Amino acid sequence: MNRKLFVLLLGCCALSSCRIHYRTEPKSSYGQGIVLAAKESEDGRTSDWRLYYDSSGAGSRIDRTESFTETTPKIGIMVGPVTRERAQAVGVEPFEGVWVTAVEPNSAAASVGISMGDILLSVNGVELTSREQFEDYYEQNAVVGEPMVLGIRVYRRQGEPIEPQKSASVELQPVGYDVRESSTDSIPLEGSAGILKYTGLRLASLPSELCEEIYGVSEERVIVSSVGSGSPAYYSGLRGGDRVLTCNGIPVQSLNELRAAVLLRLQLEGINGPLYDLAKLSPSEPALGAGSKVALEVDGPIGKHTAKLGVTDDLDDETEFFFPILMDYESDVDSAKLSFLDFIFQFGFNYSSRTRHSKTREPVETWELSMLPLGMFEIERGVSRNRYTLFWLIDWETKN
Repeated sequence: MNRKLFVLLLGCCALSSCRIHYRTEPKSSYGQGIVLAAKESEDGRTSDWRLYYDSSGAGSRIDRTESFTETTPKIGIMVGPVTRERAQAVGVEPFEGVWVTAVEPNSAAASVGISMGDILLSVNGVELTSREQFEDYYEQNAVVGEPMVLGIRVYRRQGEPIEPQKSASVELQPVGYDVRESSTDSIPLEGSAGILKYTGLRLASLPSELCEEIYGVSEERVIVSSVGSGSPAYYSGLRGGDRVLTCNGIPVQSLNELRAAVLLRLQLEGINGPLYDLAKLSPSEPALGAGSKVALEVDGPIGKHTAKLGVTDDLDDETEFFFPILMDYESDVDSAKLSFLDFIFQFGFNYSSRTRHSKTREPVETWELSMLPLGMFEIERGVSRNRYTLFWLIDWETKN
């Protein structure tokens, strides 16, 4: 071997590094906000329950949202304070009444001649001194179809000069318009860090009162809030929103039952290490069978499914291997990236792959490969399309 080349390779190897990083959890393969149920009553009131997982550490929750239509009285004006500047402009005392700042066309106020620039002095005989007082009185007393008497002082009409001081009383009836209102309650759910660590399955316990509302059963249930892409749970077809029915053929109602089944599976696989919340289980906890895997029967937004779930102890690993200029390699539970360059033979390539979010029971993966300078081609295999480029001149795509 050429001595200079040998020294160059030794120098590159001396600069190389190999690092192992640990992540706290795999990435979620399911988007935020899974609709578990939606109901509508005869009066038009709707309710929906959505399952969320917050990757920042807040954990799983259910958002229960109720929406309803409310008829609100409306006269079609906006008001503001009679400030010193406004009062001085029209020659009145400040803070007496409220200033009409806008009038909606074809509204009840417009139909009786109220215009922007008028001052409301009173409503139903109550003298006005501020915008807040008027808005509070209106909110508490205005009723659709019931007359209101407004005392006004007219100083200006749009397009006309300021008139001499003139006061009047007008009567109008608020009209009704529909406003859609909604309110949301967030209910935090108990989860299991141990099951997540060894399966990629993020489970949450649903209280009995929520199960009654969502599923019509008055017993506690266990639900999948999300699944780590690239994990055993992901490849077994489990997805966010699945409700666990049985484990190894035995009905499941609590997280502890599933903790025990996963703990037994870990022991059978000879996996040791910190078990997080699995360690608190007593020997008397039921193991739900000793099958070769943890078999879960689920039902969810994409239908029923039976999954044979394995366990692993490397979901948290992230590996990087880097030789300056020559090689760069990174991988974790759901992705890989490799780049290589050889100056001697003028050859190099880049490759990357990733497990993608899937709304079906089947896993979805994408990968890209480019090679240069000998081949000078690129291949991209995606979820919905494939792309091929030759010599960086010829390019075509196919749809999946």
